[in-house]
Amino acid sequence: MSVDPASADTTGYKNLQPAVISGFTNTDNDSAGVTVTAVQGGISENGNQAVFSVGLRTEPASDVTVTLASAQLNSEIALSAAALTVTPSSYGLRQVTVTGLPDQPVRLINTDRDSAQLIVAGAPGEIAEGDSGSFTVNLSSRPSAEVRVQITAAPAGKSSVSPGLLIFNPENWQGEQTVLLSAADNAVQDGNTAGTLSFTLTTADINYQETSPPVHNYTVLDNETASIAVSGDAGSVPDIREDGGSAEFTVGLTTQPTAPVSITFSTSPAGKFTVTPAVLTLNQLNYNALNTVTVTAVDNEAADGDVRVTLSGAVTSADAVYASKVFAARTYNRADNDVAGFTLTRTGAISEAGDSASVSVRLNSQPSSDVRVNAVLSNTAEAAIVPSTD
Repeated sequence: MSVDPASADTTGYKNLQPAVISGFTNTDNDSAGVTVTAVQGGISENGNQAVFSVGLRTEPASDVTVTLASAQLNSEIALSAAALTVTPSSYGLRQVTVTGLPDQPVRLINTDRDSAQLIVAGAPGEIAEGDSGSFTVNLSSRPSAEVRVQITAAPAGKSSVSPGLLIFNPENWQGEQTVLLSAADNAVQDGNTAGTLSFTLTTADINYQETSPPVHNYTVLDNETASIAVSGDAGSVPDIREDGGSAEFTVGLTTQPTAPVSITFSTSPAGKFTVTPAVLTLNQLNYNALNTVTVTAVDNEAADGDVRVTLSGAVTSADAVYASKVFAARTYNRADNDVAGFTLTRTGAISEAGDSASVSVRLNSQPSSDVRVNAVLSNTAEAAIVPSTD
């Protein structure tokens, strides 16, 4: 505190300085803070609005930013301003508008862990002709519509399935359905055959429409062995006499040929036997019948002794399997019924009166070359020989 020097006091106070008194404090009655007024109005999902005001309690020394936040912001409500900037010159109340927002639809994706597949289990890898094997079929997941499964075995004629059509629906899809795979038994040696099982699905279920069914491969095992079957006198050498003797054997095929099979018979040495039929033809109808072949000795007049004769057969066919087959040769003994010798026949009697007699000479068997017979009299004094010109 000081005294104004211009004081007009004449009693000595003019220019007199009193003692300095300090320690005075001006108590501030303002506190910094944010003022938020009560909300006026109500909000709803149909867009109704409410308002409230925000301001500072005291003048700030610099700009102040007030950020408005809510857990429901942008999901349940919208604000006219997400942040307010207050300056020293305008720190009073400012109005904020709150608008109610409608519920937003929530889209959820349920990831399906079940894939649509056709399950085939237990199908055989090999199956012999005439045999059968079973396998099962079912679906991996519940279909939304009926699923028809058509099963085909290829190549046709080699094998078949039963049943060929399976039907699955939303009720029975989990049950395994059994299918029988059967191999056809033919009579032809055609070797092993590669087979394929294929599955075709028909359904309104889009997932099973897009399914790629499995393909199962298997092998049909051939159970035939082609050969020429011959019966009768096997392993022996029968005697066949010239005087009408004969022997028989039968010929057949163990499998059905794909083309006629002809066997042309021949003997060695030639001319000792006849074979009936000379050519035996076996086809798809008579291949397994008892086809009889007769071997007959040719009766000659020569004393040529017993002869071993080999019977052979040449096989021809458009069937490649039988074209490579060999007819097993058979051996017979042609028994000779002729004996070399002379037969003499005398006719008449001789006398000193000049009577004559004749003697004829015949060979008992056919010679292989000329035979000269010399007639000799034991007593040339009593008779003479006159050769015949016959």
